[in-house]
Amino acid sequence: MSQLDNGQLRILVADDGKNSADQYGEILTSDPSFELVLCHQGDKAAEAVRTAAEEKHLFAVAFIDLGMSPESDMIQVAEHIRELDPFLEIVIISTCPGISAEEIVSRVPPADKLLCIGKPPAISEIRQLALTLGTKWQKERESRRIIQRLERRVREQSWELAEVRTALHTETGRREGAEMSLEEEREKFFSFMKYQPAMTYIKDDMGKYVYVNEAYEKHFSSDIRAEGHIGKTDEEIWPPWIAKDLISHDRTVMARGKALSTVESLSVGNRTRYHLVTKFPIMRNNRSFALGAIALDITDKMQDEGFCQRIALGNSSSDGQETVADAQPPGKVPTPPGWLDIRDALKRLGDSWELYADLLVSFCDDKKNFCRKFEELIAEGDFESALVKAHALKGSSATISAIAIRDAAKKLEEACMEKKTEHMPELLGLIGEWLTELICFQQKIKIPENQTSKPPVGPSDGSEIFELLKKFDESLEEFDPLESKEYFGKIRDCLVSVPLNAEAEDLLAKLAYNTRHYNFEKAGKILGELVPMLEVGSGK
Repeated sequence: MSQLDNGQLRILVADDGKNSADQYGEILTSDPSFELVLCHQGDKAAEAVRTAAEEKHLFAVAFIDLGMSPESDMIQVAEHIRELDPFLEIVIISTCPGISAEEIVSRVPPADKLLCIGKPPAISEIRQLALTLGTKWQKERESRRIIQRLERRVREQSWELAEVRTALHTETGRREGAEMSLEEEREKFFSFMKYQPAMTYIKDDMGKYVYVNEAYEKHFSSDIRAEGHIGKTDEEIWPPWIAKDLISHDRTVMARGKALSTVESLSVGNRTRYHLVTKFPIMRNNRSFALGAIALDITDKMQDEGFCQRIALGNSSSDGQETVADAQPPGKVPTPPGWLDIRDALKRLGDSWELYADLLVSFCDDKKNFCRKFEELIAEGDFESALVKAHALKGSSATISAIAIRDAAKKLEEACMEKKTEHMPELLGLIGEWLTELICFQQKIKIPENQTSKPPVGPSDGSEIFELLKKFDESLEEFDPLESKEYFGKIRDCLVSVPLNAEAEDLLAKLAYNTRHYNFEKAGKILGELVPMLEVGSGK
């Protein structure tokens, strides 16, 4: 408890004279600012100070009358009180000429907390001293508290500063080590790339070249200055029709966070060069922030029909080894458009060429009149229906990995949402060209009739499950949580009456889990494994 909790200053009076003690009582008790404690013996006064210190209910001022006999004993009492409370304001009242003020100060220091007055004191003097010294004691006590808080804060900050210094020293050492390691890795990287026979380059997330190796520079040295690529985009380097395909491939890689292998053609001067390119995202914090690429010049090999067929299916690596199993076509396949990533689609469809061919035929037949129908809707001002058609084109083109059509359809979809028509003619022109090119490619593929007409079976109504599988795959490609959940539920309902083997049941359970938890990429891979089992029925 604080001595100021009740708003009063505690005053101690030590005097063995009853009359004088009563006089002090009359003087001080008449003022509500004071709480008076009277002691008629020295040892009682010392005990009162001890108790006050223990209970933290301190006295502010003590009046000690040396008239109490013997006087030497009262000086000892004052000394004892000072030891018990070094901050107490003491007033000694004395008439004895044998004890000087200097002696009293030397025995009861400090001088700024000791006052000696003659006897008898005036009534106003006692009241004034009690008030003045009590206020002084109160202010000093508050100052000591502030100083203590500051000292504690300084100690805490000193400790914190020491911790920061230690952490800074550790971090500095770690960074120095990391910089040394980074420099070593950088030297390894550039040494490796310097002698890499394949062309390699890196672009930032804005499509600007930030690195090309010596093989890249030598390859283009006779036509253009490859070192001039640094800091430029494909639009600044190549003609528009070339840059368009290159940028489309780059955007696919960056958006999906997956590697893409394709054939790119670059017309420089009077020559057309073909490159087998593998583009891959460079990740940071699970996001694509740059694009790397490794390219081989296959211009001479493009005259080999067998090589072209393997490239079209994604079945060959740079050394001619097979890399994708069970994706053999029923006949020869011509070179596909550069924006048609057949290899990617086959991976998602469980390497089932028959299913992909079926999807391709269905897509070409369904979308051949897309541009004309879309233009009619825009002319009628029916942006809502046009939006639905653009969205459907985006999803179905993603299913067959027609990257360029998918990207253009996405732009059409955005234009419909904003009801802006200025870029629609250009986009429809490109989509029309690509659809014509895709239909020509599809018509050149030789597919036995008994294969293209066979949808996945399992439930009694094979066409229904086939359509559901297509829409479910499209919803996974579009990362659409509502549609994916809806179509998966319908697929599961169709398969209720179909006996499936243990492996198919396990894949179906995994597919349900990943669909429910929005792991669309993994769900797409599992779907690719499940589809071939449904194609051959439940007896597989």
